[in-house]
Amino acid sequence: MTVSQTQIQPPANWQDFESASVVLWGDILQDDGIHRFGRSGQAQYGLDLMGYRDGDPNRLVGIQCKCIDLDNELDETTVREEVGKAANSGFPLTEYFITHTGKNDGKFDRLAIELTADWTCQSPGALSFRPQPELTPSWL
Repeated sequence: MTVSQTQIQPPANWQDFESASVVLWGDILQDDGIHRFGRSGQAQYGLDLMGYRDGDPNRLVGIQCKCIDLDNELDETTVREEVGKAANSGFPLTEYFITHTGKNDGKFDRLAIELTADWTCQSPGALSFRPQPELTPSWL
């Protein structure tokens, strides 16, 4: 059996999803220092994880993790709320991702383009907003 024939079930809870995401995003960003942002109960500004692309302190990346049941999908209101929090965080984010366990939906590609254009106009740095990246760690 190949990896492409394997379906991995999502974690049962958001804590496990965030923990697994630290390892995955550390590999994607090539940043051993990626970490959870804050803790439960604290303001998180739309960020669950924070790290630097290729360890470059000028390339701050924010990641929001959403553990969603496979029978459901991420909704536009939630995306807009999380992006708004991150955009108003005051952090110099150069990339922002919402990664989730729900179904893929092309409407989020359109929304990503819209929100990226809006954010780029408000921010000195370019932002790449991708709500559903193809996540393939190098070790898989």
